[in-house]
Amino acid sequence: NGGGTDPDDGGNAGTDPDPGVCGDGTLTNASDEFIQNTAEHAKVDILWVMDNSGSMSDEQQALAYNFNAFISNFIEKDIDFQMAITTTDARSYYSGKMVGNSDKLTAQAAKDDEAQFMEDFRNMIKVGTRGSGHEMGLETSKDFFDRYRSWAREEAYLIVVYISDEEDSSPDQVNDYIRNLQSLKTSAGMVKAYSIVTQSHNPNSQW
Repeated sequence: NGGGTDPDDGGNAGTDPDPGVCGDGTLTNASDEFIQNTAEHAKVDILWVMDNSGSMSDEQQALAYNFNAFISNFIEKDIDFQMAITTTDARSYYSGKMVGNSDKLTAQAAKDDEAQFMEDFRNMIKVGTRGSGHEMGLETSKDFFDRYRSWAREEAYLIVVYISDEEDSSPDQVNDYIRNLQSLKTSAGMVKAYSIVTQSHNPNSQW
């Protein structure tokens, strides 16, 4: 407060002795500065890397069912986003191959017909369960950008989300894959990688 009444001073108005950013603390000479978070209005590209091995049917269904909770904030804030989907199957023909039509998974598609946009994502993210049992999501995300380098917009933030119930078997180190993703951008801070995975291992069951 720049000035006010202290309940302990008998009702006399006083001046804040440590006004901080508010000028000299008086009501007639006070100013605040607010810096808007420009990232909130930036473009965002999102790559989903979905495990398509035999144990993933329930997880794919769950993500499809809960997708609205994830994307609604993007739509409400009018964020310019686009999404694509690939799998963890690193066999040569499949590795990094795009699932479905990414043109249907954009902010513009959501504006044109939100219900259809939601339905398209739910259908595409259910990538099936006939993929390789040696999940290599890190490897396939690298191969995705080798196949579709032009998909990622130069000025957009890049988010990669890995979904799996198995340990990743990609041949290189995690940091190598992250550096590879970061090399796609002029600034490493424009790339974020997230995982939706289990972290504890029961040797008698899945990861």
